[in-house]
Amino acid sequence: DLNSREVYDGKPLSEWLTGANIHDDYTLENHNRVHPDYMHTFDLCRYQRLTYEWADAPAPRALDFNGPQIHASLEKLSFPDGGYVYPNGQDWNLRRNLHWTRTHVIQAVLSNDPEAARIARNCIECTERMAARNPDGGLNTPEEYFFPSTQHYTLEGLVNAWLLMAAHGEGPEPVTEEQLLENTAGLHLFNAGSFGVLRTSRAVASFSWGRQVMGMVMPLERDLLLAPNERSLIGVVSVKGLKHEEPRVREAVVSPLKNALGVSGIVDRAAGAIEQRFAFLALADGRTLYADQLRQTSATKGLKLELGLLSVLNDANWVYSDGTRDVFHEGNRETFAATGETTVTPQRLKSRWYNLDDKLGILCLLTTGRQAYVPNHKPERGRIEQPFFLNSVGSADSRPGAILAESVLVFYPGQAHGDTKALAGKVKLRAQRAKGTFEADLEDDTAVKLDLRNLSIQIGTP
Repeated sequence: DLNSREVYDGKPLSEWLTGANIHDDYTLENHNRVHPDYMHTFDLCRYQRLTYEWADAPAPRALDFNGPQIHASLEKLSFPDGGYVYPNGQDWNLRRNLHWTRTHVIQAVLSNDPEAARIARNCIECTERMAARNPDGGLNTPEEYFFPSTQHYTLEGLVNAWLLMAAHGEGPEPVTEEQLLENTAGLHLFNAGSFGVLRTSRAVASFSWGRQVMGMVMPLERDLLLAPNERSLIGVVSVKGLKHEEPRVREAVVSPLKNALGVSGIVDRAAGAIEQRFAFLALADGRTLYADQLRQTSATKGLKLELGLLSVLNDANWVYSDGTRDVFHEGNRETFAATGETTVTPQRLKSRWYNLDDKLGILCLLTTGRQAYVPNHKPERGRIEQPFFLNSVGSADSRPGAILAESVLVFYPGQAHGDTKALAGKVKLRAQRAKGTFEADLEDDTAVKLDLRNLSIQIGTP
């Protein structure tokens, strides 16, 4: 854009622009992360078109500049409930699906975009369900938000969308839900934003190696199963005297794989006292592997490790869930409610396999510790997150050079618990701890090698 001679409103772009305010892959950083919520701000310009039209004045061409391209990036992050996948975490409340109606409507109407029209209808369906919970109250329940003007912002956005459609019509016929999922499937690398997303028609996996380092994998259903916690998969490291432990990526390598997302790297934890090497691989069919090895590099005090984090989303009044989550494992089933006492005791578990809500299969091929589910009932930032640590080590060795913890996990999004149980003995692992190498033979004979020392990922076809 800085070198473009294309004329906008009387001058070439190169004469208007003095610098960039968005990445080359049309992702936007704010709040120390690539943030889909702020990627929506381009509609602040596009909706000014109505003001010009009411004054019988021509709208500047600049109002639409790069808007469709930004929306194309948002479509790759869209979730079936009208919300988003947040590869860098979400520091606002999650239940903002209704806020995004206005952006998808303006893209559908002004750019004749049938995919945007489908996402807009997903948002509207969610909004109608939210309104039906309390016809005399606000669209959001009090525990779903914490910013005072949330309800007012909602009203403004819906009114803007209504006014635009009143002036320009409702836009094109939307694609079907199935077509939208098919159109957005595949590998999407956002190299400037430092994250990748792999989508199938029924699952999504993401990993970020930028300002925030975290990974997620879950089924693509209207019920958002996992919250985008900033420590997803890499886990929580606690050290005495360190109030806010911040992971720092020292090195990250994106493997050149066909139709798969493979990222490996090195993260400094506990202010550099711990080195965490990791590998994340999402296969074309949605199956995902995660491995890590944590090694002490300098002495610490009061070290505690809670790794392999899945932050289970369990809100009592959400329109697409019933306020409970089931965890299936060897010989048992635990049901965790969204409501209850404020003080909770972690549920300690030990199993080779788990299944979360009959929607996400998990194989624990290697864990240093046990597993722990924390049935939290207190909303934080407009949602209830119940941490499920797949490698709960607790207190760890603090000798420099010691291997503190290792994890090798396999995820099957969209899988029922009976199928997960049947797979438990079919996936084999060969680990060379000293070399930091883990080789897994999956149930269909796909061979995967995760090399944490050389930061490489290899896939062998069955």
